[in-house]
Amino acid sequence: MQRFFGQYAATLDSKKRVAVPARLRGAVDERERDRFILTVMPDGCLVLYTLSVWDEIASELAERARTSLGWKQARALERELFSNAHEVSPDRQGRILLPEPLRRRAGIEREVVFVGVRNRIEIWDAKRWEAEQQEREKQFESLAHEVLR
Repeated sequence: MQRFFGQYAATLDSKKRVAVPARLRGAVDERERDRFILTVMPDGCLVLYTLSVWDEIASELAERARTSLGWKQARALERELFSNAHEVSPDRQGRILLPEPLRRRAGIEREVVFVGVRNRIEIWDAKRWEAEQQEREKQFESLAHEVLR
């Protein structure tokens, strides 16, 4: 199982590609380094999944949709998540293309921050990440006391 952590600044090139940081690429099992799923999340970031984690998420979503969501809500969630998903393959320099519709949804222009979060890699617009981080820091102490007793 991959474990991603840390924050890494990067810049899109003129072709709207960005290099996935070497430390994050190195955390991916060799058998899964050639293809990823890139999609958008509701909190305004893009997320990069290995194919095996994506398959787990798809299965879990299908199960949760059957048990806790109505069919209409489940279909809407699946449509949003899967219709925005793109398969991406890093080139020899570890760069991936960020498709225009996803960049627009995430507000990404040039400067980004890669964030390793357990089983996924989030890609944030640098300014949006800074605002998110400031908001999260306000909540960190109470959340930590609640979860990390």
